[in-house]
Amino acid sequence: MKRDSSRAVREGALMTALTVLIYLAAIYLPFASTFAVFVAGTPLGAALIRNNYKTTAIAFFASFLLMFIIGGDIIVPITYSLLGIIPGVVSAYCLKEKKELSVSVIITTLAEIIGIILCLGLFKLVYKQDILNDMLKEYFVAMEQATKNLPVGTDATKQVTETVAQLKTTMQVYMPSLLILTSAIISGVILMINSFIYKRLRFNVGNRIELSKIKAPRSMGYGMAVVMLISLFTPQGGKLSYALMNIVYIFMMIMGICGLSAVDYFLKYKKNMGKGRFIILLITLYFFTVLTITGLIDTFRDFRGLEKKEA
Repeated sequence: MKRDSSRAVREGALMTALTVLIYLAAIYLPFASTFAVFVAGTPLGAALIRNNYKTTAIAFFASFLLMFIIGGDIIVPITYSLLGIIPGVVSAYCLKEKKELSVSVIITTLAEIIGIILCLGLFKLVYKQDILNDMLKEYFVAMEQATKNLPVGTDATKQVTETVAQLKTTMQVYMPSLLILTSAIISGVILMINSFIYKRLRFNVGNRIELSKIKAPRSMGYGMAVVMLISLFTPQGGKLSYALMNIVYIFMMIMGICGLSAVDYFLKYKKNMGKGRFIILLITLYFFTVLTITGLIDTFRDFRGLEKKEA
């Protein structure tokens, strides 16, 4: 019992040190700041898998205290914890409990979304800034100024002006779904990285998450079809219409990712392509509509036989 307790203390202290080290790298190394958000919670997630919730909680508060002492600012550690550490630990919990991929992504995405919302509220409360609206306003002002510098009366100018206006409307309408999709992508990357690292360390976690084996359940395909039908008969311009448009958009993005997964599976297992296949995958992103249709069809047909393998 004492041996287990001392091991937990040692590992908790080590994971705390690694967490603070990644935090310092995110602050002082610009090239590492983007990557840091994906691995911020990996050390504490390892503590959770190897030990218990108490050890992880103590290590988290110790990490937070050290980050505050080193930086001298409490807002940055809070933001870093909400956007990086907590979603990383949540993903580790899902891997430890060997939850299904879809469930793991949903739970980690919820943690990321809550973190983003809390961060936006924190900045509005402390700094009196609405970061999201300010960013959109600055972007639209820059776009409008750019169009003013174009020659007046030409077809190209009219086309650019119309495109900017359409883009402005699109971003305003689809902002909720963009927030959700951004969170889902970040969560998916966190899960993949943590799954890879923990498997390498031979932790007792679920199967390694691979891009080539991502598939939406059939219920999601039926749900997408139902929502699209409802949206066709819903009057445009109302709140319900905007909500349905966002839901359809999210479904389409998910199916597009599933279509990309199907292409990756074909290149990896049928054509035996190595890392060079990622160049082809980047090219296929240009044909995202085709990927969306492919993902939707694969949801019902299961061309890869993933449902049989899971059964």
